[in-house]
Amino acid sequence: EIRKSSGHAILDEAAVESVRRWRFRPGLRGGRPADAWVEVPVRFSLRDA
Repeated sequence: EIRKSSGHAILDEAAVESVRRWRFRPGLRGGRPADAWVEVPVRFSLRDA
């Protein structure tokens, strides 16, 4: 879910695609994985080719 758009659909889509490939090891509560949500800012640096 995009909480705040970059204003450019192509960058928003690239951010979502990238984050979906991330792997996360959850913290444990009582020896079991704990449910949690986190907001992760994704920043782009654009350069002329």
